[in-house]
Amino acid sequence: MIAGSLVELLIRSAALLAIAWTAAEAVRRSGGSAAMRHLTWMLGFAGVAMLPLLAAVLPALPLPILPPVPAISTSPAEVALVATPIEDSGASAASLLQIVYFGVMLGLVARLATGRFLLRRIWKRGRPLGKPRQLKLVAQLASALGVRRPVEVRISDEAIIPMTWGTFRPRILLPATTVDWNAEQWRVVLLHELGHVTRRDSAGRTAAAVICAFYWLNPVAWIAADRMRREQEHACDDLVLSHGAEATVYARNLLVAARSFHSCGRCLAPAMIGKSDLESRLIAIVGDVPRRRPGGSFVTVGAAIGLVMVSLAAAVLPVASTIAEPPPVGHAPPSPANLVQAEQIAVSPPVLAKPAQASVQPIPQSMPSRFARSAFLAEAAVQSGTQQAIPQEAVDLANYDAALRSYHARLADYHAQLAEYRSRVADYRQRVEEYERAKDRYRAEVAEYDRLVAIVRAMPRGDPNRIFPVAPVAPVAPVAPVAPVAPVAPVAPVHPTTA
Repeated sequence: MIAGSLVELLIRSAALLAIAWTAAEAVRRSGGSAAMRHLTWMLGFAGVAMLPLLAAVLPALPLPILPPVPAISTSPAEVALVATPIEDSGASAASLLQIVYFGVMLGLVARLATGRFLLRRIWKRGRPLGKPRQLKLVAQLASALGVRRPVEVRISDEAIIPMTWGTFRPRILLPATTVDWNAEQWRVVLLHELGHVTRRDSAGRTAAAVICAFYWLNPVAWIAADRMRREQEHACDDLVLSHGAEATVYARNLLVAARSFHSCGRCLAPAMIGKSDLESRLIAIVGDVPRRRPGGSFVTVGAAIGLVMVSLAAAVLPVASTIAEPPPVGHAPPSPANLVQAEQIAVSPPVLAKPAQASVQPIPQSMPSRFARSAFLAEAAVQSGTQQAIPQEAVDLANYDAALRSYHARLADYHAQLAEYRSRVADYRQRVEEYERAKDRYRAEVAEYDRLVAIVRAMPRGDPNRIFPVAPVAPVAPVAPVAPVAPVAPVAPVHPTTA
C-alpha cells in the first residue's frame, strides 16, 4: 500500500513541478524578471510540500482519460486465480523497496544536517569584522535593503567563497582575500549577500533540499531545485544593479571571484558565484533585462493559481472512459454488408396489406440506432392493425433490443455481486492468514504435547502423576467463497443477404 502511494506521489509531484516549469518559462517569455521566475519555482515547491496532505484530505475527482476497460470475464481459470491466497514474496519485495527508499531519504537529510554542522564549525573558527568602516557599511546596506534582523559578518581563513545562511539569525561568511578588496568590491559583495538575507533565500533553499530528499527518485525535483537556485542568484544580481552598481564593474568583480573559486561541497548555503551558471549570469548582468521585483498582484494571482493546480494534482484520479461491452456469446460480429442491409431494412417503410386503412407514423430522425428504428416500425405496425405485414427482421430486432436491455440490467446486478464477492475474497484472505498463524501455534502446541507425553511415559506405571495431557485441537481451514456467474448475452438476429 505504501509503495503504491509513493509512486502516486512521485507522479503527481513530477506533474506539478512540470506545470511550475512551464509557468516559469511563460514568465520569462513574457518579460518577467528573475525574482518573478524564482517566486514561480517557490510556489511549485510549496505545492509539492502540500501534496501529501491534500491528497489525504480532498475527495477523489475521477477523470475519464484511461482507455476503456474490457468486461470482466469469469472463466474457471480467472476465478481460481482470484480465490488463490496472495503469496508473501510480493509483500517482501515491496517492504524491501520501502526500506531502501526511506533509507536513501534519511541519508540525504543526514547529508544536509552534516553540511550545516560543518558550516557552523567554519563559522566558529572565523573572526568578526574589526574595522568600524566595514561595520558601518554593513549597517547602511542592511538599512537600505530593509533588513530588520541583526546580521553577523565574519571572515574565515579557509578556502571558501562569500556565502550567507540563516533565516532568523542571518550570517555572512567572507574569505580572507577580502583584505585585497577595494570599496566597490566590498559594496557589491555585501549587497549580493544581504540580498539573499532580505529575500530569505536560505529558508527557500533548505526547504527545496528537504523536498528533494523526500522525492529523491523524481528527477524533475532535482532539476527544479537547480533552476530555483539559479534564479536566486539572478534575482540578487538584479537587486545589486538596481541599487546603483555599474553592470560592467559588477561583471568584472564576478569574474575575479570566479578566478579564485573553490567548491564548497560541504554546505548548502547561498554563495555569490558558481562556475556552472557564470556565463548566464554575466549575460544577464550586462544585458537589457527586466529587474523589477514581483508585485502584490503577481503574488496573489500566482498563489491562487498554484493552490488550484496543487488541489487538482492531489484530487484527480484517472479512470477508464467507458466499460467495453463483451461481444454476444456464440455469435460473430456482423459484416459491413450485413450492417448496410440491416440499416436499409430498418429505415425502409414496411409493405402493408391494406395501405388505405393503415396509418403508420413517420420514423423520427432522432432514433439512436437501427435497432430502435426497427422496434418503432414493429410497434407502429401493431398499433395500425396490420400485424400480418410486419417484417420479420423488425420483429427480430425489436425482440433483440428488449433482450439486450434485460441483459444490461442483469449485467449491472452481476457487477454488484462481483464487488461483494471481491469483498468476501479479501475477508477470506485475512482468515487464511489467521489460519496460518493458528497452524503455527498448533504446531508449537503439538511439540509441547509430545514433550509432555514423553515425560509421562518415562514415569513408572504406578506413579499417580502419570497422567497424559490433553492433545491440542487443530484449526479449521476457512472455505473459499464462490464466484458469481456472468449472464449470457442475447444473440443478435442475422439478416439474409440478397443476391
